[in-house]
Amino acid sequence: MKIGFIGTGNMGSAIAIGVSKNIKCELYLSNRTTSKAEALRNNIGGFVCDNKTVAKECDLIYLCVEPQQAAGVLEEIKYDIEN
Repeated sequence: MKIGFIGTGNMGSAIAIGVSKNIKCELYLSNRTTSKAEALRNNIGGFVCDNKTVAKECDLIYLCVEPQQAAGVLEEIKYDIEN
């Protein structure tokens, strides 16, 4: 299973760490500040990528962005999510 995280700040990182400890999966990590996603990858593994890659590749996506950013992110990835 491929699990993606769009947003790897405090909330996204905490959830990703929990997932990495409890579920055997491939992790895809995306953040507007790439260094945050890279730091998380160095801690738990996974792939650092962009939002569109998360949307295209993952079976399950956690949207962990601030509420005011959600509409923009969803607009960006709406054509990349399979039905």
